[in-house]
Amino acid sequence: MGHYKLNEIKPFLLNQIALELSKYSKSKVGLNQFLKVIRSSLRDAEGYFGYIEYDPSSKLKVPNNLYFDVKKT
Repeated sequence: MGHYKLNEIKPFLLNQIALELSKYSKSKVGLNQFLKVIRSSLRDAEGYFGYIEYDPSSKLKVPNNLYFDVKKT
């Protein structure tokens, strides 16, 4: 994701990245942590610094139908 300019990042791209990461993530918590970092970074880029006019992560969330393996204890 680091090779994209801020104005090139769209909700569709973020969704594709989240779906790709869900293949390798062990839990929904890990994916939510990633999304939390992305949301806060893009929110700051929009609000505090004014680098972008629209925050593409504003309505992004983890789909409910993603399957994560449950760890057996």
